[in-house]
Amino acid sequence: MVIIMHPSLETYEKLYAEYSTSIQCPCANLSIPYEAFLNVTFVLHQVCSSDLVSSNWLNYLLLFDPNHVPIWTETGFSRDFRSIGLWYFQLLATFCSLAQANIADGQRIFKNSLFIENNLLPKSLFIQETKTLANAFINKTRNIYARILKWVDIAGIINRFLTATNVNYQITVTNDNQVNINDVQIIGKASITHTSVGSNDPCSCARDIHECVLRPILYTNGSSVFDFVQVFYEIRIGCMPSIGFSMSEIVWWYNKTYMENIRATYAIVINNSQLSPQLESLDSSLPTRFHDNYLTVLLDAMFIEESFISNQRYDLFFEQCVPISCSYTMVRRRNILFAILLLVSVCSGLNRGLRLSVPLISKSVLLCRRKWKNRNSIHVLPVNDIWWEQFTKKIITYVKTRNLFESNSADPDEIKKQQLYTRIYLILLMSSLSLLIFYSSFINHSITKTYWYPSMANYEQLFSLYPDNLNCPCTKISIAYNAFLIQLKVNSFHQICTTSLLTICFDDAFNWDVGYSFTYARDFSSIKNSFVNGLQRLCSAARKSVEDSIQDFLASTMLVYQVTPRIQFDKEIKMTLDRFKTSASVAFRRTLDLIRTTIQGNAFMDVFSSNWRFIVTDNDKGLNATFLSIPISYDFTNQNTACSCSTTRSCSVPAQLFNDSKPYFTFKGLVLSCFILETILRSSLSCLYSLTCINEFRNAMNIDSDLTIEEWANAIGSPAYLNITATRFAVNDTIETLAYNMFIETWISNISYENFFNACQPMRCTYTYYYRFDALELLTTFLSIYAGLSLGLHFFVPHIVRIIEKIRNRCFIKCANKFCFGNRF
Repeated sequence: MVIIMHPSLETYEKLYAEYSTSIQCPCANLSIPYEAFLNVTFVLHQVCSSDLVSSNWLNYLLLFDPNHVPIWTETGFSRDFRSIGLWYFQLLATFCSLAQANIADGQRIFKNSLFIENNLLPKSLFIQETKTLANAFINKTRNIYARILKWVDIAGIINRFLTATNVNYQITVTNDNQVNINDVQIIGKASITHTSVGSNDPCSCARDIHECVLRPILYTNGSSVFDFVQVFYEIRIGCMPSIGFSMSEIVWWYNKTYMENIRATYAIVINNSQLSPQLESLDSSLPTRFHDNYLTVLLDAMFIEESFISNQRYDLFFEQCVPISCSYTMVRRRNILFAILLLVSVCSGLNRGLRLSVPLISKSVLLCRRKWKNRNSIHVLPVNDIWWEQFTKKIITYVKTRNLFESNSADPDEIKKQQLYTRIYLILLMSSLSLLIFYSSFINHSITKTYWYPSMANYEQLFSLYPDNLNCPCTKISIAYNAFLIQLKVNSFHQICTTSLLTICFDDAFNWDVGYSFTYARDFSSIKNSFVNGLQRLCSAARKSVEDSIQDFLASTMLVYQVTPRIQFDKEIKMTLDRFKTSASVAFRRTLDLIRTTIQGNAFMDVFSSNWRFIVTDNDKGLNATFLSIPISYDFTNQNTACSCSTTRSCSVPAQLFNDSKPYFTFKGLVLSCFILETILRSSLSCLYSLTCINEFRNAMNIDSDLTIEEWANAIGSPAYLNITATRFAVNDTIETLAYNMFIETWISNISYENFFNACQPMRCTYTYYYRFDALELLTTFLSIYAGLSLGLHFFVPHIVRIIEKIRNRCFIKCANKFCFGNRF
């Protein structure tokens, strides 16, 4: 392994080109803000910077007084554009501002987010990962915007709030000064000319909230309904401003004639001293991906024309990473000099060992051979005793006569001294080797080994052998969940969201005449359509929220420093998924509760007068009478209690059908509350689990059908009632409980441990194991130290003996002198 300290970018690129499979460069900075090397910019549709949403134009429209619009322009098929133009341009400006604010907030969070990597990424992988991060940010930003629109839709459309457009209701006062809010009949999508109106079937917002639309007309000095400049077919006036707005077309933004006519029609009724601001049409030469689209398409796309990802500055990432070193592996043969030295060392050890052992082994072999030849001879002593006695004598004789310190001297004293050296040498050598071998046999030994570039099979095999001492650090410590979560989705939602049961149960019920009064809203017949539509919208919002949450979760990353064992990995991912599921439901619940609290706190009034109602305070003033709004109270006769919608949104009573203000049928599980949203959430679906109960309320609602509910359900492939065995919720659980759990029954997930291992990319695995005795290692140890120990003893033994002799002689002389000196006296 070769290590290069503090490499430059040029050095790294050269090394990577040659050693791409083994190079590793740990970063000094593990976490780097995205803004250091990555940026995402958005280009919005030009309308968001046009005169149509400019402050000058909007402020000018605020000078418009709706009372100046002739009353004859309000018909059953059209409205004067001036009466709805202000909210159209305000909505357009609001949604553009919301998109810009959403992008700004998202970019601020994105730039401060941290890119976590322990090793320097190669350029190709860096570009790939940063592009993935940027695309995830773009999708998340769009999803947040889409969720806001979805909740605005739920808050406004479900509850049917009163609006100033006079399209979704009509207020009348009876002779006895009773204020009624009535449904309105209109001719939707009419074809209008200067001489006639192409009539369609009448509709009302009570039944067709998304289909009932009026035509705006541009008037300039007109004197009658048919004296107009143009019919504004591109803009729709819906039951709610947001509905008509989203259904409108955008092609007229590029028409200069439209702009001039709009300025002219407002100039008639706005003070002439106030100059009309410039209102230029959009530039049709600018490229756009929105052609002849409806506004709902732009809203879904957050007005984004295109987005740009700046992720090519690899040098900036390198500078922020600050690699400490780069290591790579080279495969090469040993140096020739090292090989020669190793060979000499081994030969020296073998030579010394063989010189000492071969004579002894040879004599032992010869002795055994003679014993084998004389095995049939007659001996006085037992054969074993004679053999052992002879062998012992030979060993003793060998040790006494062996001279490993032989020199050219023929002096007998010198030879005896050399033999003494040999005996001491052999005793020390054998004692040292015996102690070393004995120590090596009983002490615990640890060995740490490294396995390079392990596969998953290699890792699992090593883990089965060394579960407590295996360490496989990840090359990549930040891993996106979508790298190993192959599948994560809701397997099934509650049946009420996935079947047509609501349509089957309530279809063709309460076909009231147009002009039906909403005033007595405690009759369930007045809110049936809103109840069904609202529940369907809640289901849709839950589905969308789940999809967005899953997308955001899969794009997020987990930090892991080494390969996690499979069982532990499965447990940790299960806990992570459980936390994600809980957090997704909590986020949905918090938003839903925020909407409910906002509606209650702002005292919004709906067309059903279920929370507030109007009364006339000045009966004698006729058309100039003053209206006063007072809160609705709900009385619980059985419990002898009551509550007011002005103080709490939880007021509710059982839902009933009335005839001449007298109840004749009470729905099981359904309630009426202060708002339609509260009515939905506080009701339960208990009746829909019983076919008998369903037939009872269908009969009470006078639903006339040639088919039984079972036949109808089979015809459209839907169950006739809810299946209690197919849900985890209790029969009496409220829809609020279902909504808080996002109507989710079961999840499905598929986790790939192999993908996790591959994403981790461990370059090596190190493991440690312990042992006490290994014959091969003892032999290796013996051979490795024998030559050195033998050479050392061969050098030191003569010197040690001489030193001992000198000390002994000196002591002997001292003792002799002392003895002689004592005898003199």
